[in-house]
Amino acid sequence: MVLFITIIERFLLFTVLKPYLDTPKATVMKLKRILVVDDDADDQQFFREGMDMLAEKLYCERAHSGTEALDILDKLPPFDLIFLDLNMPLMNGFDLLIILKTDTKYKAIPVVIMSTSDSHADIQKCMQLGAEKYLVKPCELEEMVSNLTEVLTILD
Repeated sequence: MVLFITIIERFLLFTVLKPYLDTPKATVMKLKRILVVDDDADDQQFFREGMDMLAEKLYCERAHSGTEALDILDKLPPFDLIFLDLNMPLMNGFDLLIILKTDTKYKAIPVVIMSTSDSHADIQKCMQLGAEKYLVKPCELEEMVSNLTEVLTILD
C-alpha cells in the first residue's frame, strides 16, 4: 500500500504538478503584481502591513528609488499597479511618473501616488502627468487598508 501511494505521488509530482512548480508563484495563482516605490523603510513596512490585512492575493515588489524601480520594471514580468512616493533621492516621483507615462513599455500600468504632501499643486501636477489616483499617506493602519481596498478596484 505504501509503495502504491509513493508511485502515485511521484506520478502527480512529475506529470501534473511539475509545470506549476517551475512557474513563478505569481503566475500560477494569478496574483495581482504590485510595485511599491518608496525610499522610506518604515513607510514600506506600513504599506506591507496594510496589504497583509487585505483578503486579496497580491505579489508586492519594493523599490527604494526611481532608478531601482526602472531596473525592476525592465527585469521582472509586468506589474498590474505601481504605488509611487514623490520625495525620493536619485530620481523623485515626478521624474519617474513622467518616464512611466511617456514610455510605451510602462504607459498602461496604473500609477497611484502615495505621498506625505497634500499640496494642491503636487496633486494637480501628478494627475496632469497621468497618475490614476493621488493619496496622502495615512497615519492609521485602518485608513491605509481602506485606501488600498479602494485603489485595488482599479485592477478589477
